[in-house]
Amino acid sequence: MRRKFVFLVFWVLGMLFPMAWFTRLSATYNRAFRYVFTPTWTHVVMHAFLYAVLAYLLGQVLGPRLRLHRGRW
Repeated sequence: MRRKFVFLVFWVLGMLFPMAWFTRLSATYNRAFRYVFTPTWTHVVMHAFLYAVLAYLLGQVLGPRLRLHRGRW
């Protein structure tokens, strides 16, 4: 349980950290970042993937707790 929670925290921090900030530090990273994220569809697919993994991790961490309280509602 604790390991899943730690992974969830790191995933959220990774989602909140501005990856575009690194483009100022490296010209190579800037070219790769622009190549991958310039098309709108890749931006949308990447966000869908990030939030799908976030939803899965939240289900793994919070699911057992919610099942315990299901009968009390």
